[in-house]
Amino acid sequence: MQLKKQGLFVKAMVIVLTLVMSFMYVPSMKTYAKNMKSSGFRFNLSAEKDVTVYRQVAGLKNLRPFTFRVKSIKRKEANDRITVTLNVVMKDGKGYSKKDVDRIVKKINGRYSYGTVWSSSTEKWGILFVDYKTGKFTTLAENDVQISATGWQIYRSKVYSGKYGRKYRKYTRYYNTIEVSFPSDYKDLCFGVYGSPDYRASSADFDAGLCSFAASALSNKSTRKKTSSWMRIQ
Repeated sequence: MQLKKQGLFVKAMVIVLTLVMSFMYVPSMKTYAKNMKSSGFRFNLSAEKDVTVYRQVAGLKNLRPFTFRVKSIKRKEANDRITVTLNVVMKDGKGYSKKDVDRIVKKINGRYSYGTVWSSSTEKWGILFVDYKTGKFTTLAENDVQISATGWQIYRSKVYSGKYGRKYRKYTRYYNTIEVSFPSDYKDLCFGVYGSPDYRASSADFDAGLCSFAASALSNKSTRKKTSSWMRIQ
């Protein structure tokens, strides 16, 4: 009888611990219940229209804007597959004051440092394809989505000066051509541009598989609408 009671007690404890652990577990990569739009992402990206997206620049308090445009979209369909070619451009024409340059250089190189800092180490932004319903990049492979790109072509740069010889070298215009191919019956492909509100975010955060950028600063709901812009591709 005593053994039976002990057995029941052990089973009860296992059930309790299982319930407690299930409530404690928080997945690092969540899936949206409905879709990206209902989760607060901004769908205002379209051909031949500028959109403003924000990202953090190291050392500066407020998020800084850049302009992104899909210059053209070409679509063709054959053999039950759709191929879309996008020509895009990113422009950052806003200037940086001497105080801005001093803050940027100090943040990257240290308080008493000088020299030149390149923009590649002070900000994170980019483009991404994801699934509309799940918000996942990984869902695309499951749906036979194939993506290729020429890579970013840099056409303009500018040097901003601060005190004591501090300089900030900023690329101000980038071009890219992306081709994406997917089955004709796949209706949930999305393309977007994003900027990170944390310049220290690693590339792995962006490639983790979620447009929400779970486990990174981009999952911040208060800045989500400012730091990305999306369009559906069908």
